[in-house]
Amino acid sequence: MTCQTARLAVKAWFIRAYNINTHLRSFFSKPEMFRSLQARTGALISGSNALQFLDRTVYVDDHGEHTDMDVFANPGHSQEISRHLIEVQGYTFRGGDGPRLVPTSHADDQSTRFILAERPPIRSHYTKKSVHAVLLFEKTAENGAVRRVQIIIAMHSAFHAVLNFHSSFPDTSDAGVTKYRARGFSTEVDDGMLSKFLVNRKRHVGDGNCWVIKFDMAGVDIRPTTSSDTAPLLWDPVYMNSWHVLPGMGVTTLLLRYCVLRFPELQYQYTMVDAPQVLAVHHFCAHIRKRIATGEGNLDGLRWDGTLPLILAGSPVITKGQRWTYGLHDHSTLRDVLRDYRWHTIPIVVSATTQVDIIRNYIGNDEDDT
Repeated sequence: MTCQTARLAVKAWFIRAYNINTHLRSFFSKPEMFRSLQARTGALISGSNALQFLDRTVYVDDHGEHTDMDVFANPGHSQEISRHLIEVQGYTFRGGDGPRLVPTSHADDQSTRFILAERPPIRSHYTKKSVHAVLLFEKTAENGAVRRVQIIIAMHSAFHAVLNFHSSFPDTSDAGVTKYRARGFSTEVDDGMLSKFLVNRKRHVGDGNCWVIKFDMAGVDIRPTTSSDTAPLLWDPVYMNSWHVLPGMGVTTLLLRYCVLRFPELQYQYTMVDAPQVLAVHHFCAHIRKRIATGEGNLDGLRWDGTLPLILAGSPVITKGQRWTYGLHDHSTLRDVLRDYRWHTIPIVVSATTQVDIIRNYIGNDEDDT
């Protein structure tokens, strides 16, 4: 009885302490509607605002204002998110930073800028990073405080941008250390600290080393089904992302290894580290393209993100009456690939034109990956 009472007391405290609606209400008058927007678009809140929620504290800037909120947007969704901030949450667009958003006589109104931000990235210094553009929105709260939300439009995916957003270069890390010291954090550097980052271990969102908090979903609309011809995307696409942390050149440096999956058959792009899984998605999308090319099944335009759990598990996928299983494919070509290449030190993008041997050389060097 004592254990049950204690469990109920802890559960009640947890619900109050980590109430996401209460946290979001500082920025959004209608938090459930913003969370419904997140469910539709896969947008992620990251940066110091996410840390404040987990740390159960509030950071303020030099003027005593709340720090900004960073919302990472998947490609193709920034216009919908921008409209929501303006029309539902009462924000005003204050400008943007990005190669397509330079003020011109044709791009002075916010509608034009939102449209430009939706277009594919052009070659610039942004293409070297994971961020395409940044849009700034502001509103004045009832107490007179200014709230700022930044929509960070990802090059590939919201999660990929989060994974790459914070720089470890000396000219920026010193400023970052100073900022977080002012917020009450201390910094220590020693060899044993690397174990905290789970080096040489493959990770994925939601694994046993992630801090997962279950939210009350009352009032939050689930993602709508877009087609009856493919499996519905009932889960957040962020859960399909994985990565591998590797030691860098020094005690305080780390490297991230993964592939960015970018296929027209998928609505979203994903970071993935396991060679068999990357190859499975690669083969499945090639299978769909082959059927489209031969006029089978009227599959053109369909998106298959909802089938990813089946593909990665090696389970059969039914595509318009045809059964597909990754295990039926011939892997003999993989055995001829040299196993001692490690010439990629940064993540690569895997698309429809990527050769299988490139994928294999990049992340398939372990014996159990054949």
